[in-house]
Amino acid sequence: MSIKRFFLTSVLFWLSLLIGFSQCNLTTYLKDFDKSGTNVQSILKTESGISAWDNLKKAGAELSDRTNYNLLKAISGDLGLVESWKVLQNTSFSTEIKWLESFDALKKNDLLKYVSEISDAEATAIHRYTIGNEELTRGAYRVNLTPEQQEWIDLVNSGLDKLRPTKGYQGKVFRGSNRPESEIIERYVNVYHEGVARGITPRVNEPPLLSTSKSTNVAEYFISKGKRPDYAEVMFEMTSKRGVDIDDISDYGKYLGPKNHPDKLIQQEVILSNNQDYEILDVIKSIKNDGTIRYIIKLSE
Repeated sequence: MSIKRFFLTSVLFWLSLLIGFSQCNLTTYLKDFDKSGTNVQSILKTESGISAWDNLKKAGAELSDRTNYNLLKAISGDLGLVESWKVLQNTSFSTEIKWLESFDALKKNDLLKYVSEISDAEATAIHRYTIGNEELTRGAYRVNLTPEQQEWIDLVNSGLDKLRPTKGYQGKVFRGSNRPESEIIERYVNVYHEGVARGITPRVNEPPLLSTSKSTNVAEYFISKGKRPDYAEVMFEMTSKRGVDIDDISDYGKYLGPKNHPDKLIQQEVILSNNQDYEILDVIKSIKNDGTIRYIIKLSE
C-alpha cells in the first residue's frame, strides 16, 4: 500500500468512526470509494458525505458512479432528502435534486394531507409541474417528448385522475400567453370560422397539460411576463369540466406561495388534462392603443 493510500485510508477510517460505522460498513464504504470517480470521492472524503452515503445505504440505495455525485451532494447538504429518495426511488427522478426538494417541501409544510388520495410520487410530480412546466408544453406541441418527460406527465395525470372526485373544478379558468399571430390564425381563427360556415362544432386539440387559473389577473401576469413585440397576446377563457384544482400543493398556491414567492400572486391553479379536444366557442381580435394585437379565445372542454 502506498503512503498516499495509507494516509487516505486512515483519514477515512477516523471519519467513519465519527459517523459510527461498523467494520462491515467501513469495508463496504472503502469499496464504494475505490470504484467512484474523482468528483464523488471529493464528497465521500467529507464527514457530511460519509453521513449521506451511510443514510442512502441504510435506505437501500444501490449507487452508481453516474448518479452518485448529484445525489450525494444534495443529501450531504440535507440528510432529510433521503426520505425524498425513498419516495422517488422507482422513478427516473430519484437523483434529481429539484425533485427531491419538491417532496421535501410538501412534507415539511404538512401538505400531503390535502392530497391523501394520491401517491407521494404523484404529489411530487404535480408540485414540480407548478414550478416549471415549459419543457413539457414544448415537447407536447412538437411531439418530441423524452421518455422522462412522458413519465412525468403520466405521474401528473395519474394523480389528477385520483384527485378529480374531490378536487375537480367546473367553471371558468384563464390562461395567458403570447404566440405568433400566424399560429393563432391557423390553429384557432380559421378552424372557428370554417366550423361556423359549415354548421359544425369547431374543435381544437391541445396536446399538453394546461396550467390555468381561476383568476384573470394571473393570466394577465403571464401575458405581461412573456410579452414580445412580434407576438400577439392571447387570453384563453376556458370552461373547465374535468380540470383539477391543485392549489393546495402548488408552489404558488395559498400555502407555499406566500413563503416561496411573497411578491407573486396566488395562482389559484387548475390543471387541465393533456390531449384533450376543446370546443371553440368564440375568437375575438382587438388592437390595443399601443398597437399590440390581442386575441380572446373562448374554449370549452
